[in-house]
Amino acid sequence: MRGPKQAVAPRTEERCDTVYIKRLKMMNILFQFHTVRKTANKKALLDSRATKNFLDENVWKQLQIRSFKLAKPLTLHNVDGTENGKGKIEAFCWLKIHHQGCMVRMKFYLTSLGEDRFILGYPFLYAINPNVDWQGEKLHRGPI
Repeated sequence: MRGPKQAVAPRTEERCDTVYIKRLKMMNILFQFHTVRKTANKKALLDSRATKNFLDENVWKQLQIRSFKLAKPLTLHNVDGTENGKGKIEAFCWLKIHHQGCMVRMKFYLTSLGEDRFILGYPFLYAINPNVDWQGEKLHRGPI
């Protein structure tokens, strides 16, 4: 008796130059944002489907922090699959994230986010591993 044929996908060493912002498993969270000059309460979109972390370019300009040019620009797609009106992402910055006494330095890609200012995507969730109540739209085990 023969079983069904199994498809095998070859592994490639190519790096993906496309990132997505998808609003399927997401929620807004409040956090305190600290700079040398001030502390402010801000809102971030916590999105498990976003493949990267994002920072709105206008917020980046206000923060006056250093940015770094990407070796290869990234194509950004919106929730509906269309290419973001800003076009390709060409730069990123580093931000320090504090949670439960731990600090993680994370890369944030700079682009126009519309109403959102910060998008915390899968890299954030993987590094911080917060206890998320998706139905109650809450983070447990301390603030960010």
